[in-house]
Amino acid sequence: MDSFSRHIVNNFEVVIQSRLKNYPKDNLWKLIVGSLLIAFVIPDLFGSFWKTLLWFFLIVTILDFLALIIRAKFLGSKLEIDAMVEFAEEGITITHLDRSKGSNFFPWDKVEQVVERDDAYIFNLGQVEPYFIKLAKNGLGSEEVRMVEGLNS
Repeated sequence: MDSFSRHIVNNFEVVIQSRLKNYPKDNLWKLIVGSLLIAFVIPDLFGSFWKTLLWFFLIVTILDFLALIIRAKFLGSKLEIDAMVEFAEEGITITHLDRSKGSNFFPWDKVEQVVERDDAYIFNLGQVEPYFIKLAKNGLGSEEVRMVEGLNS
């Protein structure tokens, strides 16, 4: 197999889903520990230790969610992509479905990093502003996986 193509979409919805998927693992324990510390240091802030713990946790969680949404909106608009991406032995060709954006070709020596995760391969196409492409593993055939892993080595 010399090449294969995938339709890649990156927008606000994709970014917010990714951020929310990782939210409990990345942030929830930090909010709980921070709330406990504040409740120990200033237990009478909202009347009692438990009220301080609960209110501080709720307030900070709401503010964190608002910041998460704002960051996702910013990244979704900045990194918006709706394109057919062809992975070939020569490199990666991105053909935007919006014809005004044209197409881009990245030879493999310009790909700074290919990160393999449990569910996807992430290609870092090094530019002035980093350009990332996430290729889900669950839609790849065995030949395509072998090709990506061969390119990754």
